[in-house]
Amino acid sequence: MVATAISCAVQGLSGVPVTVEVDVANGLPSFTIVGLTDRAIQEARERVRAAVRNAGFDFPQRRVTVNLAPAEVPKEGSGFDLAIAVALLRTGRELPLDDVACIGELALDGGVRGVIGVLPMARRLAASGIRRLIVPAENAAEAALVEGPEVIGVESLAMAVAYLEGRLHLAPMAARLGVRASEVLVRWSDYEPQPGQMRFDQFEQTLAAFERAGMQSTAMIVANSDSIPAWASGAPSPAEAVRYLAERNGIPLPKRND
Repeated sequence: MVATAISCAVQGLSGVPVTVEVDVANGLPSFTIVGLTDRAIQEARERVRAAVRNAGFDFPQRRVTVNLAPAEVPKEGSGFDLAIAVALLRTGRELPLDDVACIGELALDGGVRGVIGVLPMARRLAASGIRRLIVPAENAAEAALVEGPEVIGVESLAMAVAYLEGRLHLAPMAARLGVRASEVLVRWSDYEPQPGQMRFDQFEQTLAAFERAGMQSTAMIVANSDSIPAWASGAPSPAEAVRYLAERNGIPLPKRND
């Protein structure tokens, strides 16, 4: 039997929707993941197996094959764990996943851990028609910056399954900021920079730099509040823009470990 779930990969500064296909067939027990994956995804076999069992579900003692499509897109990180587990459980129970995407890393005890890159993934999934995003609770506020889909934050695999089965009500996460990512990007895409000022593509790089620093929400506010001034040496690099926005708004930047 084949079941599917939707997740997302990150390529550069944007997301790429990924269909997680799980086939459970007769044969010697095995667990294989294919689809141009990195080592973190291959290690998902152990995380998913332990998380499913410790969440109170049965892991099939059969031949399990997982395909992350499209196969030609490189995929990395642990953010596919939740979608793999949900698709696997869907082979044996009714889990409505129409217009639903799942992102998150699984702990061995069945908990759901936060991942990086949720903002660009949420933006791309929203553009592809996804109406609900199930993400780690610690990433819910970040994903809610994207206008459109309902964002459901979960703390465990069991919580996600109970929500999908209708046994648990979880209120969607409301955006906690007065400005959404889409509003900022629209304003910047319409903005015609003067020589030496930041272009739209450079602003997207700046958002990515803020995300790596764990300050994506702050980037939305400060970037929307004022235009980036001209640099004497030309257009600023993402690092220069991050430093400028941080200093102007009193935001402490993480210290480098030299």
